[in-house]
Order: sequence, then structure tokens, then C-alpha cells
Amino acid sequence: MKIINTKLFIIGLLLLLIGFILTMIQNKYYNYIDVNDVLVDSIFLPVESFCILFGSIAIFLNFIWYFYKRKTKK
Repeated sequence: MKIINTKLFIIGLLLLLIGFILTMIQNKYYNYIDVNDVLVDSIFLPVESFCILFGSIAIFLNFIWYFYKRKTKK
């Protein structure tokens, strides 16, 4: 079993990729201060945070599961 071929790892990578793309979009177009000194933010901020968080958790769980299965095979 290879660690990169699992579905959980691929889903985690896709979530991280989506999160980083949304971060770049949000930083380029929505993150500014208007004339009333109010920070203008978008809906991308919570979505990108959740994508990065859940992607990191998925990859972390995949590594734990992989090393647990490898240890129990011996």
C-alpha cells in the first residue's frame, strides 16, 4: 500500500490546493480598507480556512493510518 494512492490523501491534497487558490484570490481582490477605514473581506476567508484545515487533517489522518497499518503488519 502506498501512502500517496489513498483516497484520503488525494482529497486532502485537493482541499489544500483549493484553500491556497482561494487564499490567493482573496488576497488579490478583496482584502482592502475602504474610505470609512473598514476592512473589506469576502466569503473566501472562512471557506479557505476550512479547506486548509480539513485538508491538513485529512493528510495527517492518512499518515497516522498508514503507519498504524504498517506497524500492525509486522
